[in-house]
Amino acid sequence: MDNSNKSSLFTSFLIIDGARCGDELLNEAMKLQEKNVSLFDHRFDESLKPLSPYLFSFHSAELYEFYFRKGWNQSWGILIESSASLNELAQHLRKFLISPSKEREKIVFRFYDPRVLRTFIPLYNKTQLREFFGTMKYFVAEDEEKGFALRLWLENFELKKERFKVIPSDTPIPEIEKKSFVKEKSESTPSSSEKNLWID
Repeated sequence: MDNSNKSSLFTSFLIIDGARCGDELLNEAMKLQEKNVSLFDHRFDESLKPLSPYLFSFHSAELYEFYFRKGWNQSWGILIESSASLNELAQHLRKFLISPSKEREKIVFRFYDPRVLRTFIPLYNKTQLREFFGTMKYFVAEDEEKGFALRLWLENFELKKERFKVIPSDTPIPEIEKKSFVKEKSESTPSSSEKNLWID
């Protein structure tokens, strides 16, 4: 992995949780980026479609600005970097949507909720991590402390993390290359709170 890009919020894909953002904002996101797909497949009733997590191609300055202005710090979803296509990644992620239960009921594993991702992924063993990450290079999610983000990736099959500050901006983004919302991570030694964010 290229360490020079660790503090970037620019990824190939974005998941927006329809249950968190609501119909109106979800429809607005879909108008900004038509390349999106629901992660709820034939296993879910059609009436649940509005509550589905949607996977978006994130190569859109308009969607980028929309998400960070309206969805960041609201637990709307997570960012993903992957070499897979939109449909290939959606197919991979669907494998983890339903967790088995003793009552044989459908329990949705909300890995696309940053609060859930932060809690459960560090508990995975190496085999589970390899299976979950698949072609995904890294995730970016809101940190529990407002104003910070976490980047999670695998290195030699070990989960690694980076915590960095996200600075909101009132300036519109004219092009996606402009890093208006990101302050690059300092080269100084991380604080003890950052070092101990995850227990190895």
